[in-house]
Amino acid sequence: MQNNGKTLKKSELIEKFNSKMNEAPSEVEIKAYLSKITYSDLMMGYENTIIKEHDKFISNIDLDMLYQIYWLDITLSDLLLKYTLEIEKLLKAQLISVISNFGDTPERYLDVRKYTNKGGTLRKINQYILDDRDGLFGLFLNQHEITYIPSWFLIQHLTFGASINLFSILKSPQKNQIVNSILSTAVGPLSNDEKKELVRSILAFALELRNKSAHGTKLLGINFVEDINTLNGMLSKLGIDKYLKKSSKGVIIANISNFVILVLLFSNIPLFAANMVNEFSYFFKQNSTDENNILTPINKTPYELFNVSKDDFYNIQKLFSILYVE
Repeated sequence: MQNNGKTLKKSELIEKFNSKMNEAPSEVEIKAYLSKITYSDLMMGYENTIIKEHDKFISNIDLDMLYQIYWLDITLSDLLLKYTLEIEKLLKAQLISVISNFGDTPERYLDVRKYTNKGGTLRKINQYILDDRDGLFGLFLNQHEITYIPSWFLIQHLTFGASINLFSILKSPQKNQIVNSILSTAVGPLSNDEKKELVRSILAFALELRNKSAHGTKLLGINFVEDINTLNGMLSKLGIDKYLKKSSKGVIIANISNFVILVLLFSNIPLFAANMVNEFSYFFKQNSTDENNILTPINKTPYELFNVSKDDFYNIQKLFSILYVE
């Protein structure tokens, strides 16, 4: 491990472990864990969380519990990544449906005249095709004996971020078509501009969550840049704002339970919504039982660990019933 650019010796690393724990682990324990997991994965990323005070882990947290907390975090992170991937697939399916009408070849379906932006996004996508760093496009052309990359194949292989950027530069008729196809029918009272802003915010939230989770940011102490409180007016118009978790000042916060609620609005597929609600609810309920709760020694549950509550999930279930059952 490095500290201010310096690689720590084993003795220095053990000393660092001990400085972070109220009950110092043995050297044998530390070495055993460092053979399985890095110091940063096990020990870092917990600032401003309920398990740390004054730069130390609270009493009754030993290395075994810390490893279990790490495991809870990556398990929930995997679940969130799964649903951000499904959001990406939903967006790409709609982009393919719309952009395939622009023409067969990149010269036609990436024609700047078909988009609102004349600059960077389309140039980057064209360059992506030309660079073909993974050889995917060349292989496709050889296998199918054609001379151009069809839009469906290109869009399938764009990054999530590039797909969002492509969506963002569509002209209003095509963008309206996509948002009205993706969003739940419950958002009907919103104007097209409000629907587009709702989709933009959900996509930005999902992308930020994806990027931070994929790069090792722990969910316990995650801070989001995307300000979903800007959606308060339109969610109030839909009567949905009351189901969202808010701060003590009444501000809608970017957290896990609110992500689930926003994704409920993003899909008009009932089974997708039902699976998501069930999986997130099960994760928290199952890991909070007396038998399974690894946080019992510190009198906490996974709900508190990730700043959600049973009431949050009751609200999610209630909203799901309103949107898809009643």
